[in-house]
Amino acid sequence: VDTTQPVTQNSSLTIPLGSLNAVQVTSRANFAGNLNGNAAPTEDWTTTVRVYDTLGGAHDVSVRFFNRQDPPGGAPPPGAVSSWQWEAFEGATPIGDSGTAGNQQLYFDANGMIINGNVFGNITVPASTGSPAFPIQLNFDKIGQLKTESQVQASDQNGFPPGSLNGFSIGVDGTITGLFTNGLTRTLGQIAMAVFPNPGGLERLGNNLWRQTDNSGVSVLGAPRTGGRGGINSGFLEQSNVDIGAEFTDLIVTQRGFQANTRVVTTVDEMLQELLNMKR
Repeated sequence: VDTTQPVTQNSSLTIPLGSLNAVQVTSRANFAGNLNGNAAPTEDWTTTVRVYDTLGGAHDVSVRFFNRQDPPGGAPPPGAVSSWQWEAFEGATPIGDSGTAGNQQLYFDANGMIINGNVFGNITVPASTGSPAFPIQLNFDKIGQLKTESQVQASDQNGFPPGSLNGFSIGVDGTITGLFTNGLTRTLGQIAMAVFPNPGGLERLGNNLWRQTDNSGVSVLGAPRTGGRGGINSGFLEQSNVDIGAEFTDLIVTQRGFQANTRVVTTVDEMLQELLNMKR
């Protein structure tokens, strides 16, 4: 939201419920779990994570951990006692591994903790129909190595499939946040608020509407909760916005309706009583 832009008659907001769609391409996937500290170099573990392209299409990426070495292979950091290699596939297509430039193996110390800092792997999912190739960063720093069975899974990824706008909420600063069916939230706009040098000089138009006058001064528009402006409370009705006459009219109509309903009950009771008396 660019609050430096002037607010004009064309600044009205339309929230297209049900017709606005949004997706989010996957750029990161996190993995957590354990790799068996007793595994032989011939043992491996494969896990799969579903990711999404720029059009919301789903891709299943498999990551295989293999070739456990004790002592570690490659160029181990100080304190490393073992290592694992990894490789990623989409279907049968290799899309990255620990030997790719910029990537590295997983190194563990004697306590089973990963020791080469934040371990990231960079892979590129190939282009598909209508969607270009896109990179994903794999995060392995939540993986440990204890002497128990391997159990590594993708803990989360930040992509989303297509979803439609299902609702919205308004924050105290006037920000309108759209809520999509796929779990995404997106900022749709922001409500501006006006202050006047002399609020008492505004002209009353009725129905809780007011108009700027020479006495009130020129309105100064801006974001709520800035420059002395108040906040916005969504879902509340201010007392000044209540039409007392209309509320009393609705109260009288409701009361009369209740009285009519009680009369119906009384009438039915009297009819049943007459019916029982006729039987006797």
